[in-house]
Amino acid sequence: MRAATDAKCELENMADHSVSRRLPVWWEAAHKFLEMQKIDASRTSIGSEHIDGATQMSATDGTSGGEAQAGDVQGQIGFGRLVALMSSPDMPKSFGSPFLGAVVVPELGLEPMLVPSPARVQDADRCPAIPGFLNDLLRERAARQFWRRLHDGDPSPILITQGDSWLHYPVWRRDIADRLSGCCNVLPVGRTFERPEQLAPGLRDVIANLKRYGREPAAYVLSIGASTILSDAFAVAGFSDPVPASGFPLPNYQSLIERYIRGIRAVSPGLRIAIHGYGRFIPMDGWLSAAMIGAGLRESIARERFGIGVGDAVVTTLSRFGAPDGQGASPGVFVIDNRDLLTERRDWADEVHPSEEVCDLIADRMVEILRLNGGLE
Repeated sequence: MRAATDAKCELENMADHSVSRRLPVWWEAAHKFLEMQKIDASRTSIGSEHIDGATQMSATDGTSGGEAQAGDVQGQIGFGRLVALMSSPDMPKSFGSPFLGAVVVPELGLEPMLVPSPARVQDADRCPAIPGFLNDLLRERAARQFWRRLHDGDPSPILITQGDSWLHYPVWRRDIADRLSGCCNVLPVGRTFERPEQLAPGLRDVIANLKRYGREPAAYVLSIGASTILSDAFAVAGFSDPVPASGFPLPNYQSLIERYIRGIRAVSPGLRIAIHGYGRFIPMDGWLSAAMIGAGLRESIARERFGIGVGDAVVTTLSRFGAPDGQGASPGVFVIDNRDLLTERRDWADEVHPSEEVCDLIADRMVEILRLNGGLE
């Protein structure tokens, strides 16, 4: 009983966006903004899924093409049934959306953390106090779909994916992995908010299991490090010149990418690795803009330059390891540069996530690059 109580308290502490924790000033500013948004949302009846400033989200599931059949479940449901529905490989990804809210915790990453809606889930307090517990149910559901396709003899090229909500956006929006699953069999690995050193636990077992089917992955797709990137950039942003002449140094992000590449190579030396950049963030008066102001970027032009500088710095950092053709310093590391796809506000669903249409374009570019370089048949 005590463990359950402690778990509940931990979840509530994360959900209330308390800024009393020892956070850098920019994350404190983001939390304060999100707290205000939560209050405004309750006054205007805006769904909690819009708390990060997102535009209206699609309910389509990119893997099945189906719409969420929320009308099939009337009124409230129990937490156990919610878990069963979200875990089922037979249900579209978006099925659980009417029963969920979202909590944004910027320093954990870009992905909204799913929480059960007390209005629709009778025993919502049964949700374990594990950050990303419900998000991970959706990844496990996608993994079940992968192994089912493989068992049924699907000959599609295999992609292993690990990373944030650009690859795996929860329930409300089609993402990059959804698009990739149209031409490939996509296996998500890892957990939603795992620490960088937790590179794909069990990856060696995954590779061994694939070999039992006489298969091997075509590539390992990474979408990682956004919160590390922003922390690195905010640490050097100044009041007068937010973009250093030499560009933003991203030492912690560079170390993160190096660890991931080294870890993947230790398990599968010849496996191709595809890593995408994040584009030039466009300030939209959301939590990222609030964080920029907290870092001292009070003028709109300074925030715009910051977003451009961060996008450029990410690609510069990735280019130290790989290249679009995979012939960089670490052969077989493919860098997917998305900056030309994310130039206007309409290209973004919110401050930190591309629109569904741009997710499709990023996935298509990734597939084309891998196909041209022998990564996909």
